[in-house]
This record gives sequence, structure tokens and C-alpha cells, in this order.
Amino acid sequence: MSPSSIENLAGKVINNFEIKEIIGKGGMGIVYRAYHPDLQRYAALKIMRPSLANQPGFYERFLQEARTAARLEHPNIVDVINFGRFEDSYYLMMDFIEGPSLREMVNEHKGGMPLWDIAHIGWQIADVLVYSHAAGVLHRDLKPDNILLTHSVRPNRPYRVIVTDFGLVKLGQGGLLETQEGISVGTPAYMSPEQCRGQEVDGRTDVYALGVMLYELATGRRPYPIRGLYDAIKFHNSGKLVAPRAMNPAIPTKLDELIRAMLAPDLGVRLASAADAVDQLHELILELEAELDEGKSPSQIADRVASVTTSEPPRPSSASQISTPHATPQDSQMEGHYVQVSYMGEWDPKGYPVGDEPLTVGRLPTSDIVLDRPEQRYVSKRHCEIRSEKERIFVRDLGST
Repeated sequence: MSPSSIENLAGKVINNFEIKEIIGKGGMGIVYRAYHPDLQRYAALKIMRPSLANQPGFYERFLQEARTAARLEHPNIVDVINFGRFEDSYYLMMDFIEGPSLREMVNEHKGGMPLWDIAHIGWQIADVLVYSHAAGVLHRDLKPDNILLTHSVRPNRPYRVIVTDFGLVKLGQGGLLETQEGISVGTPAYMSPEQCRGQEVDGRTDVYALGVMLYELATGRRPYPIRGLYDAIKFHNSGKLVAPRAMNPAIPTKLDELIRAMLAPDLGVRLASAADAVDQLHELILELEAELDEGKSPSQIADRVASVTTSEPPRPSSASQISTPHATPQDSQMEGHYVQVSYMGEWDPKGYPVGDEPLTVGRLPTSDIVLDRPEQRYVSKRHCEIRSEKERIFVRDLGST
């Protein structure tokens, strides 16, 4: 398959999905929208570039990374549907996410995005990193092009942030400093100093990339004028960036300090983990919401997302309600999956519907289920998440103590 032929696949069929139009291009390949007429569903289909697919050992690396991406189950990570060989290349099929990319949002807000949206987008991405790093998976190529915004069914999240392309950058031959046909593997403007040098990386590399994105969201520009890998090595190692507040005085001191901590070139100084970013961004959200006028929406991006998401949001399963070994309140005759809370035998009469997007449990006021009574003081700020998938219920620890 020639490089040009992967751009002319419209009309062909893979796994009963008919390939439609191109919706994106990148260093790894071409992304198409595909449609399954019987299931009446769309998928995003990434066809790998032949220059990569023809490298020795590529399939083994592709298989490993595809399996890694497929096992990540998080509401803010795009689901992998299938992967395999197609003609002389390979493909990765993912859920089709209807909504704009974060890159589009950056381009539409040249001077920086609204503060609440910056905090909320960063918070959701950081939460993804907490989960993936705990699973031993690094992203390695976080950038606005790999972030999508779509509808949300949760009242405290006016849109859902979706992270795509987990692990694909590792498929590049010879490490991050190699290029194929002039394409740098990885994105220099968002690469950490150690990543630029081709050294071993850990979760702090993704923290650095998120810091670059937050700087860009807050100021409308990246921290350094990077045009290629040479510039990336020079600037990312220098640490000589203009403080975000100097670019945009409306940026709170807390956000300014967080971004600069995430962009520290010294690993010993840089923000230690994505969990630290989650906590600080959560606190910032609470402070920003406390300053809002009553009834005023905190998001200026939500309407833009809603304007391009026409599909109905996912609905909770219609399965029978969750049962417990103890008696539940008599008036809880509810359809679908619901969570109810009891403490020392005392039931909270309220039921919390749980579906594809998880319910968060903890002491933070932004949690869906807030456990902040005096006797619950030992519950963690971010305790756990609960979500349903068909007939199964999943509970995920959020680093509770």
C-alpha cells in the first residue's frame, strides 16, 4: 500500500464497517469515519502509515500497544473496538466521538480560554493520567489534537473530555528521536525535557505535557516558540518561560503556580504526580464556582460542544436495581442501576443513577455522592468511582487512604 493509497479508502469495508470520509491526519496515520449499517453506529478508524507498518517488528509492537489501549477502561479514554491487518498496513478501530477537538477550542480562543473551562478540562485529563499511570501506561503524546470534547450526562460536568491515542507514539522505530519521512515521533512542543533527550520516561512526562496544554489554554500560546526537535531540546531544558500570569493577569495565582510546577525541567522539582494536579485543579474549580452569580453557567465552552454533538447521550442500563444484603428503603422502586448509601445501618433515601459515566464518591463538594458528615471525616476527598457496564458494576479506587 503506497502512502497516497491510505488516503483513498472511502467505500471499502473493514469488519462490516464501511469507510467514509477522512476526519484527521497525523504522524502515525490517517483517521476515517466508518459506519456499520446493521448496528447503525459510527467508529473512528486509524490506518497506520506504510512507512511505519513496513518496519521490522512493527506488528509485534502494534499488537502490544493495541492490547494496552484496549484494556484501559475509563469514561474519559476512547474505547478501542478492534485492531488488525488491512491490505499492506494495520488499523485501529475506536469509538467515534462526536464533538470538537481541544485544538479547535484553542484556535477559537486566541487569547486564552475561560478559567473555569481550563480548570475543568485539565482536571478531567489529569484524572485520566492518575488511572493510566496506576495501570502502568503512559500516554507520551498528550496534546490538544488528541483531546476531544463531547456531551456529558453528569450535572457537574457540562461536557466530557476524551483522551485518544494512548501508547501509539511507542510504535515509532528507534525511540522518540527517530523520524520517518520527516515526521517526528512525538510532538516536540509538548515533549518533556527527558523525552526530548531520548531518556527513559515516567508519569512526570505526561504531567509536563499537560502543563504545556494548560499554559496554552490559559494564555492562547505555548510556553516556548518550538518549531522542531532542536528547538524542543533547547527550550524545554532551559525552564526560562514567561509566567502565565505575566501573559494573562486574570489567571489566578494558584493556577499560575501549578502550571509552572508542572513545567519544571528538573524532575526533582516538577509536580510529582497527576494526582497532585487533580487535587489542585479540583480546589480551583470550587473557588471559581463560589465566585459565580447564582444560576449562571460556569462554562462558556458547553454551548460550543452542544452545537456539534447531535447524538443522544448514553443512558443508564435498564437492568434491575442493585441489590444489597441489607434491607433498602421501601420507596426505592427505581428502574436502572442506582446506588444508595447507608452508614451504620442508616439509609440515605436518595438514589443516585449510575451509567457509563461514573459517580464520584468522596468529601469534595463536587463529588456526585458527598460524604462530609462529621462521622464520615475519615472518608478521602477523592474516595472512589462507581459505574455500570451492561450487567456489571465497577468500583475504582481514587487513591483513598
